[in-house]
Amino acid sequence: MTSGFFALSMPWAGAVGWLSFQVAAAARVPVSQTASQGVIAAAVEEPAKLVPICLVAIIAPGRVRRLLIQDWLVLGVACGAGFTAVEEVARRLAYIVG
Repeated sequence: MTSGFFALSMPWAGAVGWLSFQVAAAARVPVSQTASQGVIAAAVEEPAKLVPICLVAIIAPGRVRRLLIQDWLVLGVACGAGFTAVEEVARRLAYIVG
């Protein structure tokens, strides 16, 4: 289940990144500014990271009842690790490209 969360969080990170760019475009704020990055990350990205965990609660309520606090923590870390992997790959590709 943990590796599944990690694997599903990676494409979800791309969708959340696209959504973040759309929010910035709608607000007419450049994404390159540090202040806009902080606001968009806090308002869009962090709540969006919880969506896969919320979907599990909706799709499999019987299994969710059997999860311990430690299980929720591990799933949250797996989600965050998937997002971090995608962000690091994007950052390094941008650095290589120039």
